[in-house]
Amino acid sequence: MGMTEYTVNDSDFKLLGRTAAVDGSAVLSWTNSGFDFKYCGGGFVLFFEEYALQSPVYLKLIVDGKEQKAVVSTGKEAVVYEDIREGVHIARVIRITEGEVPLRVCRVRITGKKAQLLERPADKKIKLEFIGDSLTCGYGVLGEPSTTGFELYEEDGTRAYAYRAAELLGADASFVCVSGKGMVCDCTGARVYTVPEWYEYETRLGGKWDFSRFVPDVVVINIGTNDAWGQAPVEDFRRISFEFLSRLRGRYPNAYILWAFGFMGTALVPVVRDIVRNFNRTDGNTGFYNIPPVFGKRGAIGGGGHPSASANERLARSIARVISARFDGKL
Repeated sequence: MGMTEYTVNDSDFKLLGRTAAVDGSAVLSWTNSGFDFKYCGGGFVLFFEEYALQSPVYLKLIVDGKEQKAVVSTGKEAVVYEDIREGVHIARVIRITEGEVPLRVCRVRITGKKAQLLERPADKKIKLEFIGDSLTCGYGVLGEPSTTGFELYEEDGTRAYAYRAAELLGADASFVCVSGKGMVCDCTGARVYTVPEWYEYETRLGGKWDFSRFVPDVVVINIGTNDAWGQAPVEDFRRISFEFLSRLRGRYPNAYILWAFGFMGTALVPVVRDIVRNFNRTDGNTGFYNIPPVFGKRGAIGGGGHPSASANERLARSIARVISARFDGKL
């Protein structure tokens, strides 16, 4: 059996959303960060730089639509995708769980009689960016209502509404999200590591993101749940949210901005609606979608009191319809 080995770059590999390629490695920091590649061969093997954190990283490998999960705890592991017929395949490697420390994929070894990397997969015709908290990360999406706290293995960003909406729309997408965080404060009320701060980062640890690398057609915001839990002063929430919308507009002059809110609580729904209404008076390209609350619906609660996979799927279809309607169904 032959084999060919490659470092990861943004010419031959399609980097997903806010994924960076640094010194031949793909830096997977954010939920659903990763890369696509097209190859000829059978399977492939992933190699990593050293990874040191108490919690492991869960990856999902998707080849021709077929999924396989893998866990990386130290970076010394090699993740193997095999038992696939020799031929031309499209593969996706994606980080599906959160964590402060990035995982660096340094090499991809393709195996098979004619093992080789082929042309970079094409970009989709529409780009979406999702800015959110645990709801966008897929917190508890695989869990049961009996789970009261956070369990890493119950998280899967590809089962959250945001990733699924992008798939339904056939879009490329970027996901910039951190559980427990808000515009003003986190779910405990602490004003640390808020959305306006980490939204500028290349990775969750920092660094300046180059916004020209991924310019979305639509930005979906789902923020406010943790501000409500943390009892953020409403006037602070109004001011900082308006400033954040203004910053987004500066970054993306032509993008449609959709603030979708209400999935896990309705306390700030009137406030968010009012913020969007006021901003849109001069902007004209911003909208609000009132998400029906998940509580009280059969089978809608997963782990840690968060929405289940089925609830996320329903929301994904709703978000996809809203976005498609904005583009007159031409997506």
